[in-house]
Amino acid sequence: MRRLSWAAMGVEVAGHALGHEAQILAWPVEDQPFGVQLSALCAAIPRALDALELTLEAVSLVEVFLSDPINQAPRLDASPLARWGRLSRRGMPPRPPARLAARLVLQRGERRHVEDGLLLDLGGHRELWLTDLTGEGEDARAQTEALLSSLVVQARALGFEPFEHLLRTWIYVHDIDAHYAGMVQGRARIYEALGFKEQARFPASTGIGGDPVEPGRWVTVNALLADHPPEALRRVHAPDHLPAASSYGVAFDRALSVEDAEKRAVHISGTASIDPEGQILYDDAQAQATRTLENITALLKDADAPVAGLVWLIVYLRDLREAARVEAALAAAGWGATPKLIVQGPVCRPGWLVEIEGLAWIKREEDR
Repeated sequence: MRRLSWAAMGVEVAGHALGHEAQILAWPVEDQPFGVQLSALCAAIPRALDALELTLEAVSLVEVFLSDPINQAPRLDASPLARWGRLSRRGMPPRPPARLAARLVLQRGERRHVEDGLLLDLGGHRELWLTDLTGEGEDARAQTEALLSSLVVQARALGFEPFEHLLRTWIYVHDIDAHYAGMVQGRARIYEALGFKEQARFPASTGIGGDPVEPGRWVTVNALLADHPPEALRRVHAPDHLPAASSYGVAFDRALSVEDAEKRAVHISGTASIDPEGQILYDDAQAQATRTLENITALLKDADAPVAGLVWLIVYLRDLREAARVEAALAAAGWGATPKLIVQGPVCRPGWLVEIEGLAWIKREEDR
């Protein structure tokens, strides 16, 4: 696995490449107006990709976190960044001085743009990215049911069966303290209809607070599907540290291990400071971050994946003013060099101040 760490033009870029895939994070580090930071990002990323011997033609997904989505989205949509791959926009301010930050997925393979996403033929398997899915409805439950129903229709039209092939979801809920319960109810109804059951598996997932780019939308979803055989997938858990999410009625798995021709990928769901009984631990962001990292370490251990295999982390904070203290917790745990973005994103319970998600890769020949 090759690591990328690059800084120039007022931008930092970090990530990893393995085989035919790379994932990178990029963010401005100089306090400049949004337009200046956007231009710097568009100029810096292609130069950084040269270090990985990758080109913009390999970009599949461009996920951009914005500090002011309603005003910034039109300028983003008109920029080169929007033409590199499937664009997905988040109303989640990154840590200052950045006014935007990006996560890019690069994959070598044949690609085809579809209604709400991108279809990739990667040789041994196909992947489908569906992004910024929204649905009509008067509340979060109705909108969630509508958008997940649309996901099912689009996936099946392209030869994917969501119950078998849905690996990962990111669910962004506007005013999460008010609308999270409705989203959970809508998701549960659709998943039950699809046949997801606790004794089988659920997708890995992050459910987090984020402002919509389009007013009036309470819920927005990104999803990754892949047509791997069932034996390539394994649910990951760590009951000595945190319970199954389904034990309190939430339909996702803590992590999912996925094997392909080149690697195993461990998709780590949004993880917080929780004990084996499902209770919140600590009321301090730094202490919560430390416990969250312990929980992620336990999940990686169950997946037989080293911490050194982490490709990236995204850290969600209720209060961005806690960023320095949370970074201190990461450094104390030895995770300071792991590529990471820190953004504002309220967690589903008000008492949770920090949530962290991640991705790890392990080369197949290194598996035991």
